[in-house]
Amino acid sequence: KAGDVSQRIQNDGRFLLQVLDKASETLKSDEKIVIAIDALDEVENANQTVANILFLPTQLSENIFFVMSTRREPVKLVTHAPLFPFDLQKYPEQNENDAREYVSKKIAGSNKLQEFIKEKGIHSSDFINQLAHKSETNFMYLKSVLTDMQKGWYFDLELSKLPQGLSKYYEDHWFRMGMTGDIDSLKTKKLKII
Repeated sequence: KAGDVSQRIQNDGRFLLQVLDKASETLKSDEKIVIAIDALDEVENANQTVANILFLPTQLSENIFFVMSTRREPVKLVTHAPLFPFDLQKYPEQNENDAREYVSKKIAGSNKLQEFIKEKGIHSSDFINQLAHKSETNFMYLKSVLTDMQKGWYFDLELSKLPQGLSKYYEDHWFRMGMTGDIDSLKTKKLKII
């Protein structure tokens, strides 16, 4: 029954382990299953005092892998499988190169970004370098700013005036939404947005 399955999924990780084991049986010898989980530290885990976060299994078949990201907050995770922590902060040069590559690919796939660069009279490599620097290698920043640029939101700004980092981007976005003024006015606008 659908309700029983839903309840089993929400109560423990045995169902996930069964699904993964079944999927593993269908793989050829050179195939793998890779499951990516982003922002594991943002998961609400109030009811998981005994189990792993998201009820993740403590052991996996040889051909199943989880790639998980988390910030610095500790996450409850007991595993009997090999665990390979990888701190991206230790690789700032590679992170910035990844940011540059991301921006470069976005430019290649967007006429609007190409128009923006041409209209500003800048070289694409300068655009890429400045955006990578402004992003502080935060890909949420890059995605958001590049999307806004494609909508024409930053045509009035020089690249040097772009917000520095994600927090400043959010502040700028808040300002551009007109969310300034007295607190009572802001509350009304917030309610309308919600």
